[in-house]
Amino acid sequence: MRVTERIWCLPGEFIGPWPSYRAAQEALVGLWDLFDLCRHPEQVRQAPRGIRCAYAEMGRCDAPCDGTTPLTAYVARCRAAWAFAAGGVGTWLATATQRMQVAAREQRFELAGQIKQQLTFARHWQSHWAATVRPEAQLNCLLGLPVTRRKAWKLFLFRQGHLEEGPVLPQRRLGADAVTWLREQLAQAPAALDGTVRMEQTWLLSQLLTSRTMDTALLFWLPTLEVPSDLAAGLVERAERVRSARADSGPQSTGGDATP
Repeated sequence: MRVTERIWCLPGEFIGPWPSYRAAQEALVGLWDLFDLCRHPEQVRQAPRGIRCAYAEMGRCDAPCDGTTPLTAYVARCRAAWAFAAGGVGTWLATATQRMQVAAREQRFELAGQIKQQLTFARHWQSHWAATVRPEAQLNCLLGLPVTRRKAWKLFLFRQGHLEEGPVLPQRRLGADAVTWLREQLAQAPAALDGTVRMEQTWLLSQLLTSRTMDTALLFWLPTLEVPSDLAAGLVERAERVRSARADSGPQSTGGDATP
């Protein structure tokens, strides 16, 4: 595992988007510690002829690189780490909490303390990143941004690096018309873009998701690129909440139409 901005340009599977490089690096280090992953994967790829690192010498790594531990055990840990990062943090938290309670009852306080530290990291992941971070195959969403000075919404479809511009819809027709447009859009293949452009558009989505713009935006994830049965009702409900929040906050400043 490593941190990279070259999504869609490099082979492999990716998890994101992250609000910053620092956050991605923090998540990576946390996964290393949580699942006892190797900090030098290039050595693991050479197993059993890899070179042991300082972590192995200190007893903090079971050295799959030189064959000390079967590679199958390390592969299982990598898959567990991927499952955690790909949306399984809630399941992991429930299981780890039970393990901590059992360790405490058995007076294995050192183990209980270790699991408690791990729980802190997992809860941080859940509260700060889980809502937006996902495998690149599921990185699809419908966005609606408010049009200033009008009761209308500008739609966008993001699907795996392709940012597709949609219509401006008045709020009274938002639900039905948005569903119609989304169905038509999903029936067509996205425009052919090279990896660099898709990477830049993913960065644009990442910046939007972590900005204050999302306080008044509509966002619906589409992990399987299908139109949810409750999309129309959900759009209307979210738009009404945004309108009510704006009314409660008083007069708003005016400007041009909002686009990402």
